[in-house]
Amino acid sequence: AGICGVAIYQTSNNADSIIGGANATITGSVYSPKADLTTATGSSGLTITSSGMPSLDVNSIIDNNSGPITLTENNQGSGSGSGSAASVLLVH
Repeated sequence: AGICGVAIYQTSNNADSIIGGANATITGSVYSPKADLTTATGSSGLTITSSGMPSLDVNSIIDNNSGPITLTENNQGSGSGSGSAASVLLVH
């Protein structure tokens, strides 16, 4: 069984690196507070889309001239009204 809305989960004592491939898209949050996130060289960026929780919680980001890192939150509420939602980036 998984955790709803989480694409990558590593326990807080797991420091295995996460490597984003060229033009990578991740749907769901990334929770890996001890791991480094490394982006691919020469890609057009990394996109992380989550719903209702922080998008990215990692130890550090190692950027290999990969282009932008885009965090998007899908607000999946129902009904009418207005509001705003913000993605959260946590780097230790």
